[in-house]
Formats: sequence, C-alpha cells, structure tokens
Amino acid sequence: MFMLEATLYWVQKQEAVSEHITDSCPYRNVSLPCQYGIVLDAGSSHTALFVYEWLAEKQNDTGVIAQRHLCNVKGGGISSYSSSPSGAGESLRACMDKAKAIVPKDRWADTPLALGATAGMRLLEMSDSVAAKAVLSSVREVLGSYPFSYREARIISGQEEGTYGWITANYFLYNFIQFTWLGKWQWTTSTKPIGALDLGGASTQITFMTEEPLQGSPDSLTIQLYGRKYHVYSHSYLCYGRDQAIKRFLSTLYKVVAADTASSGAHVNNPCYPTLYSVAYNLSFIYDSPCTSDARPANYDPNQSVTFRGTANPAECSNTISSIFNFSACSSPNCTFDGVWQPPVRGHFLAGGGELGWALGFMLNVTNMVPVGKLPELYSTAAERILGVNRGKPE
Repeated sequence: MFMLEATLYWVQKQEAVSEHITDSCPYRNVSLPCQYGIVLDAGSSHTALFVYEWLAEKQNDTGVIAQRHLCNVKGGGISSYSSSPSGAGESLRACMDKAKAIVPKDRWADTPLALGATAGMRLLEMSDSVAAKAVLSSVREVLGSYPFSYREARIISGQEEGTYGWITANYFLYNFIQFTWLGKWQWTTSTKPIGALDLGGASTQITFMTEEPLQGSPDSLTIQLYGRKYHVYSHSYLCYGRDQAIKRFLSTLYKVVAADTASSGAHVNNPCYPTLYSVAYNLSFIYDSPCTSDARPANYDPNQSVTFRGTANPAECSNTISSIFNFSACSSPNCTFDGVWQPPVRGHFLAGGGELGWALGFMLNVTNMVPVGKLPELYSTAAERILGVNRGKPE
C-alpha cells in the first residue's frame, strides 16, 4: 500500500499546497519590497515556467517563497528541437512574455532568471553533443534578450533534479518551517521531511533523508535549510522515466519476435495492452534513443513499421516489465537494480511526476538562498481491471 499511503498523505496536505499559490506577495510587509524569480523546468516532454515571489528577508539564511504563476510552454521539450535548434529558444517567448507582464517593471533588473534542463537534454548530450550545445545556445540567446537578471541555462544532474524536487515537496508541505498565528516563521516540530519519488519522461528520481551522511556514497549529500542540516540520499535512474521505459519495454517485446527468423516482426503481442487494442510504431521511435540504441536488431530499418497488439495478460506483462531491470547486478541486500546501492527506505513518500517538480528548490539555489505497501497485490488487482482479462476487452 506504499503508493496509497503516499496519495493519502498528499491529499491531507493539499490545503497547505494551495495556500502557497497566491495572487499577491506572501505575508506582505510595507517596510520590505517584494522580490521575484523565474525558473524554467525544461523536461524531456515539455517545458514549464514558474514565477516566484518573496519578501526581501530570510529565515535563518533561507528565503520564504511562494509560487505566483505557472505557464506551460507549447510544444515538446527543448531536446525535441535537435534538428532545428533555433526553435528551442523561440518556443519560450510566449511564456516569457507572460512572466514579463506579471513581474513589476521596477523589479525586472533584480529578478533572477534561470533554466534547468533535465534528462531529455542529458540524453541528447549523450547522443549528439553538438545539437545539445546548439539548443542551449538558442535558449540562452532568447532568455538573455529579456530585461531580467539572467543567471544560467544548463543541463542539471539527476542528483540535482532529485534533491531540488525533495526540497520543493517538503517546502510546500510545511515540513521545514511553518507560519504561526503570531505572524512569524518557526521550525516545524510536528512533522519530519518526507521522501520524494519523481517519475519524469526520461528519468526517475528517489530522494529521502538519512540519519547520518553515507560515507563513500556518490548519492549522499548534506543540505542546510533554515538553519538546519539535512543528510539526504538522492539517486536518478536515467532511461527509467515513463517515455524511455516504454521504449525499453517495447524493445524487449520486439527482440523476441525479431530473433524468430520465421516471423517478419511486423506484428508483436503486447501483454500489457488490453485485448482489441493495437498501435503501430516505426522502429526509429523505439531505437533512436541512447536508452535502446544498443539493442537495435540486425538489419535495423528505422522506417519499418511494427504493430503491437494487446493480449491482456497481467502475469506476462509483469514478467516482461521486470525483465528490463537488472536485479542481479549487485550482491548487497541494499541494492535496488542495475547495481545501484541504496540505504533502507523509511517514512512517508510523496510520489509524483511534475505536479510540484523541482523548480522551487532550483530557485532557492540560483538565488543563493540555499547554501548548497503491498504493491504486488495492488498492481495485480489494478492490472486485471485495466486489461479487462475477465471479459477479454477493456473495461
């Protein structure tokens, strides 16, 4: 019931989240001006722009911030402009113009502006570094043309993405500090920071607090927030985001058929699709990614079309999905998969994928306000309902 617990915890805290998204400067003080910041979350499938605002004061060296505006950029992520890099920067103009209209003119020059690109650009940098540089150059040129205090546009690491997401989630849930009825901020004593699971399009991150620093672990770091130190474990699994995991899954299915010389490979059974459902993909959709390129079949033709037909088999679906994870790469009992070591997990987690994101944590860093259940049973029941195995068709 792990996911259920996380969902219930999120529902209980929704009021806290909504209170932070305001139309006016939070907790205004006539003696202190309101400051603004703009962050663009350039994900693998889309880009989102956030406008933040805060009073010109800090609580134990960390800023208290509220989200003022969210603008979703039209089109795909900036990595999708690899063949026409200039379009990456141009795609941001509509949302940037909205941000310009929201931030008061007298605050433009003091408003930090930054873009962080995640796994989509990490993959593009791996497969075509020249295109990745051209895309970032286009983005920097457009952002730099606005009258804000442009800071950076770069590809952030998976660990940064996970850590910023952890900070953002716990900030919005009041797990660091709370605003008291006396009109003052104070440390939260009733709750502890929760862990964060973030499923993106090209990668997935897990981040949670540990009692002590993990000696020798590249996934361990210490963060100071609101005068307190937090020891955190954060790991990013590249190629295990939603979109890339699907490509790996389809590659696994096609591999079996492609190896059969008696089959044309034009039709492949998919046990995770409902009966009567089918979809066709060109092989380029599956294999034109660093996550699957090593698995390309012999005589690979990127234009060959393959149809995947649903067979609604939950058991086979589960087994096939499990096969894309390497659970034997590490002998330690504290390993997850693909040889990644992870300390024991405990406490509550917030599972998401873009609803809160990592942008607020990134803003705290850019502005220097932060010194540096029974899942198988739940899955089986859900799978049977979705696949409609009892009736042979989707419910």
